[in-house]
Amino acid sequence: MRANTALQGTPLNLDVSQLMIFQREGCKPLLKPSAKQLVLELKRTKSSFASVTAENGSFVQVAGGPGLFVIEYRDAGGKHFRGFQDAPVASHPDGTLLQTTAGSFSMAKTDWFLAAQVAEAFSSFLHSAPWPGILHWRALNEHFEKTAS
Repeated sequence: MRANTALQGTPLNLDVSQLMIFQREGCKPLLKPSAKQLVLELKRTKSSFASVTAENGSFVQVAGGPGLFVIEYRDAGGKHFRGFQDAPVASHPDGTLLQTTAGSFSMAKTDWFLAAQVAEAFSSFLHSAPWPGILHWRALNEHFEKTAS
């Protein structure tokens, strides 16, 4: 499946002066986190979730950890997307469940991301930089329709 071209490039064309908030389950929010803080906090994420939220309500969130994650993005208009990549990074087959404190997620084999890849995506969002080249997006309802078939 190819990338949703509407989401290629800069995340939402955010104004980098916007207040960004990083939140990890059960922890105090970090205002305007640095890239270094994001990497450290993602390493501490274990079978739970974390997110970076912009003032306009858009966010990038992950579930899983510490090594493998699912990544999702919601734009300011409320459209929700799941990340995927062309080359799987884990040997899990389609339909494998990711168990987290937020619940279970049915995963496609291309939905898994390594912690370093997630940190890069969070940093891109944080700095309104282009998404990493390996990261593509599909509408979340498209994923559910595919897995229900």
